[in-house]
Amino acid sequence: MVIGPDRRGFFKDAFGSVTAERIVRAATVPLVVAKGSPWSPYRKILVPVDLSDSWQAKLDEIGSLDWLKSAQMTLLHIHDPEGREMMGRSLVTASARKAYLDECTQSARMALRDFARTAGQDRALLQSEEASGPVWTTVARVAEEGDNDLIVVTPSGKGFLGRYFLGSTTEDIIRSSLVDVLVLPITKL
Repeated sequence: MVIGPDRRGFFKDAFGSVTAERIVRAATVPLVVAKGSPWSPYRKILVPVDLSDSWQAKLDEIGSLDWLKSAQMTLLHIHDPEGREMMGRSLVTASARKAYLDECTQSARMALRDFARTAGQDRALLQSEEASGPVWTTVARVAEEGDNDLIVVTPSGKGFLGRYFLGSTTEDIIRSSLVDVLVLPITKL
C-alpha cells in the first residue's frame, strides 16, 4: 500500500493525529509513505536496526519483497555507549575517554557484522554510528549522506498498544524524512 506524506496543521491539533498516522498505525501490510512522485525503482535502502531477533525476521520480510530485490541495502546500527555521560563528568583523561568510546564503537561494529551474518545479509553495507541527539536525526543524516531513496522502519511496540502508538522515533522518521519510508507492520514472532 502507498500513501502520500502526512500534513500538519489545524486537524492534527484538533483531533490528535492525521490520516497518514492513523493508516500507518492500522496497517497490516507493508506501507510506503511516499514523499514525492516515483521516478525510478528504489536503488538504495537504509534499514536502521536494533540487532534484535525481531529485526532479523523483518530483514527476511524485506528480502521477500520483489520490488526491493535489486536495491542495495545498508544496515544502520546506532549505538549509545553506556558510560559516555558519566565519563564526561568524571576525572577520566581525554585519552582514556577516547579509548573507551573507540572500544564501544568497535564492539558495536562487530555486533552489527555478526547480526548481518546471522540474518543472512552478507551483501548489505554495514554502518554503525554513535548516537548524537535523537535517533531520527542520525537516521536522516545517514540517509542523506548515503543518497538513500528509501528508509525502512517498523513500529516500536507490540500488540494493541504497539499498533496504537507508532513510537516516537518511527513517527519522527516518517514525519521528517525527505525520502520515502517503508513501514513494516508488527507481526507475531
